Amino acid sequence: ILTGTYGVRHMVLSSAAAAAIVLFRNDGKYLLVLSLAGVFLLCKKKLFLSLIAVTIGTSLIYGQILLPFFQITPGSIREMLSIPFQQTARYVRDADDEVTDEEKEAISQVLCYEAIAEVYDPNMSDKVKSKFNESATSQELKAYFSAWFQMFWKHPEIYIQATMNNIFEYFYPDTVLAEIYDYDWSIQCMNNTNECCAVLGTDFHHPEKLERIRDLYECLRESIFKLPFLSVLLMPAAYVWTLISWFFFCIKEKNARALALLLPLAVQLLVCITGPVNGSYFRYLYPVAFCLPAVILLGFRFEASSSL
Repeated sequence: ILTGTYGVRHMVLSSAAAAAIVLFRNDGKYLLVLSLAGVFLLCKKKLFLSLIAVTIGTSLIYGQILLPFFQITPGSIREMLSIPFQQTARYVRDADDEVTDEEKEAISQVLCYEAIAEVYDPNMSDKVKSKFNESATSQELKAYFSAWFQMFWKHPEIYIQATMNNIFEYFYPDTVLAEIYDYDWSIQCMNNTNECCAVLGTDFHHPEKLERIRDLYECLRESIFKLPFLSVLLMPAAYVWTLISWFFFCIKEKNARALALLLPLAVQLLVCITGPVNGSYFRYLYPVAFCLPAVILLGFRFEASSSL
């Protein structure tokens, strides 16, 4: 599409891809709308407005029709609140004596005040989010954010520390490497699933005949990434700083189409930063890691544009 050669076939395939992203990713609609809006501003192609319409339409059909019809519980609002919840938990842990009765009451309506400081993990917000009150009303959430804002002015450094603690592995190019999801981990997950669904008679397992092949593959993978230089490929910061460097290079060269191609990955990085875990949980950064080389190579093919 960015090359200018597109027709009905491209439109159909692009619309199908947009719909699939919305259906397979909880954050897909945000990723697409923000990316496509930016691409439209850079490239001025009305096709991207059509794709935004497809994205919004699919989201509405999925959330308002399909989920209720199949009696599927929609995602919780807590998934969007990792950053403020982490900040609140760290504040309660470090400055509990400065929390007023009004602030404590507002927090208690949304989170279990007595538990959040104890379960607080600087690298992962899931434990704090598990203390979220799913029955919290919009008024209670409004009161919580009012207290959250008031507390910020008393100790902004705590909020900054909580945020940086939860994202620094995306940017710190040191020995922080991605956690590898090995076969032992997947076996544990399958066993847990089998136990939880025992009444259904589930039996998830790896094929025994392929055990030797799995072991060889795992040894090969671990050996490759222990080699000098190649270990950089397991460092989240390597991809993040490459993305940032390429972003500013595209601006310097006024290459609007290359920048437009990069926008979805930039938005994905923002999703990672606002997400629940630190950079070593590499699966959140997979779209960036896999697509960035191709995005850069394609970007070099585009001629500089004067639209920037």
